[in-house]
Amino acid sequence: MTVDREKIRQKLQFMRQELRELKRFQGMDLDQFKSNRLYEAAATRMLQVTIEAMLDICSPMLFFCCQVNARDMRDAPGKKTG
Repeated sequence: MTVDREKIRQKLQFMRQELRELKRFQGMDLDQFKSNRLYEAAATRMLQVTIEAMLDICSPMLFFCCQVNARDMRDAPGKKTG
C-alpha cells in the first residue's frame, strides 16, 4: 500500500482550517446561532466536508487492514475448509 503523504497533509490542513472556521460560532449564544438559518447550514456543511476529508484519509487504510485480516483468517492454521 502506497501512502500519499502530501495528500494526507493537505487533507489535514483543510480539516484544521474548517475547524478554525467553525470556532467562529463558539462565540454566539444559541439564540443568535438559531436566528440565522445560514449559520446552521454553514456549520453543517463545514462539519460534513471535514468528516469526508477524515474518511478520505482513513478509508484506504481500513480497506488495506481488512484485506490483510481476511487473508490472515483464510490462511489461519486449523481452519476448516468446506
